[in-house]
Amino acid sequence: MTDEKQIASKSHKELTNLAHDIYKGKVFTDRSVDDPSILPLVFMPISMGAFSEWKENSVTSIGMLYEYTDKALSRQINGCPMFSSVRVLNHADAEFVCKRVREIEKAVVKIVDDV
Repeated sequence: MTDEKQIASKSHKELTNLAHDIYKGKVFTDRSVDDPSILPLVFMPISMGAFSEWKENSVTSIGMLYEYTDKALSRQINGCPMFSSVRVLNHADAEFVCKRVREIEKAVVKIVDDV
């Protein structure tokens, strides 16, 4: 086994931009997969051992799997895009991004309701 991996936190700006991109549909995340058993097929590096040398507590520190949709392959699995790459967030960053996406959704609803 290799040394324990730490998933570095991203900057506030990077996380906010990621939340905007998720809202705009430019990013696909593990949150959009109904059946977690297909995650290794959606994010193919997982099935190819991308995290195999990580210690268990390093793997459990992954808070979100995601990739930009322009990186999707031409195939799909159960309606989900497939990727030959994957990006990760730690739990704190994932929580921030999810909260930010919900805030964006609420703001858009409010704007639409006010029109």
